[in-house]
Amino acid sequence: MFFNFVKIKEDFLMLHDRFEIKETWLNYDDDEQIKAKSRLIKKLIPYDVHSVLDVGCGNGIITNEIAKNWQVTGLDRSAEALQYLKCDKVQASATDIPFPEKSFDLVLSSEMLEHLSDADLQKAVQELKRVSAKYILLSVPWKEYLPASYTFCPVCKHKFHLWHHSQSFTAKRLQNLFAPEFKPLLNETAGQLQQNWLPFLLKLRQCFGQWMVTNKTTVCPYCGNTDFPLIHFNLGTKLVNGLNHLLAGKHRYWLIMLFGRQ
Repeated sequence: MFFNFVKIKEDFLMLHDRFEIKETWLNYDDDEQIKAKSRLIKKLIPYDVHSVLDVGCGNGIITNEIAKNWQVTGLDRSAEALQYLKCDKVQASATDIPFPEKSFDLVLSSEMLEHLSDADLQKAVQELKRVSAKYILLSVPWKEYLPASYTFCPVCKHKFHLWHHSQSFTAKRLQNLFAPEFKPLLNETAGQLQQNWLPFLLKLRQCFGQWMVTNKTTVCPYCGNTDFPLIHFNLGTKLVNGLNHLLAGKHRYWLIMLFGRQ
């Protein structure tokens, strides 16, 4: 039977948050892709920026790097992540930023918006716009096909996104979200090449192959289970993966956009 690709409900109660778990942040950037992105982000910060708020800063790989050259404050709801910051920091949510209007020349958000529900995304966008005096610099996964990273908890039987993503973005969608107060000034794509997926082939893999994906930090947001079976690709999986590789192509993982206040 084909797995039903309905959107994961955005109103579920997330009882177990992978970002509050110490193991999530240990060796978080094993391949140093985020470190490389931090160098690109530094190049994109305009010359007239002095103060930066990094919203959803995580363990500060990017935050600590840009703090070498700018006055930076890191903001995240995870107390565990904030322990790694070497600059000013505040524990708060992107939906309720505890700073006055236009407090920072530039507001940065890297790999945060995709984790939000529809309702929280709208609130966060308004907050980013409210506290920025001049610019907003965003990094999100580019054109992510969310079902390709769905997994299944063997304990509570819920399905969820491996990285707890709820949103997928294109440049046009970001532009619409931040209009009319902000307009795009530039955009870049970066990061490793990611495999595109044709929906019918992904469903075919689910039917005849191994569709579940896991990694060493997989946490079920419903029951907290961290014991997931190792993936053993069968012949059906390999055949479908090969066909999809020939037909679907690849794209860069990150979309980075700089917006200026109108």
